Formats: sequence, C-alpha cells, structure tokens
Amino acid sequence: MGRVWRRRYEPGDPVLAAVLGAIGHLPETHHEETWGVITLRVGRKLFGVFGGGVDGEGRWLVFKPDPAERAALDADPRMRVAPHFKAWLELNLEARPDWDEVRELLTDSYVLIAPRTLAASAIQSTEPLA
Repeated sequence: MGRVWRRRYEPGDPVLAAVLGAIGHLPETHHEETWGVITLRVGRKLFGVFGGGVDGEGRWLVFKPDPAERAALDADPRMRVAPHFKAWLELNLEARPDWDEVRELLTDSYVLIAPRTLAASAIQSTEPLA
C-alpha cells in the first residue's frame, strides 16, 4: 500500500478557486490531488502546485519562474524557493494576492513546461488586442 498524504488544502477554499480560474485560459490543463496538494498540469507535466506549505503554514503557489524575471522574483518578500522544487519558487497567497500577477506567473510557468504548440497558443491568448 502506498503512502497516505495528509491533505494540505481545503476543497472549498476560494483562493483555490481563484487559482484554478487563473489557468482557465490555458489549453489542455487540468488539476488533481497529488501528495496532499493540488497539482496544476498540462498533460502529465506539472506547471504549478497549490496547498499549505511544507511547514503546514499558509497557502502557497509553487511555479516555475521565467528565467528573465527570476532575479526580481527572488527579491520579492512574498516569494521563497520551493523546498521540493529547488529551481521553482513559492508565492505566499495569504496577503491578498494580485490575481493578474498570479495569472501571469502561472502562464509563464505553463509556457516553460507545455509542449511547444500549446505554449505558443497560450502566448497568443495572453497578447493584448490591437
């Protein structure tokens, strides 16, 4: 029998609903419970994780940062290196997050992880209209 993971999120959490809403524009995404948290996926690949921190505190969003923005994100006090994803960051969602920023961070993470054709369509869907 496999390990039983303690759930580190609340299914009816409005913050979880907002995170899921922030990926609604991305093609072929889904979410599932893995390791007691919600994993955001394109196909089988992870591009985000939502749940309580490994220390059991707060609500965090784990994502793969755009390398061009990494230095600025590292300097942001709302961010920390994700303990189980060393090249990824966690955004603390406890202090009223900017949902446009969350959408942008998740889109960037998706583009870095998704197959090229899906990534290209995600980029096109986020470009401003002329």
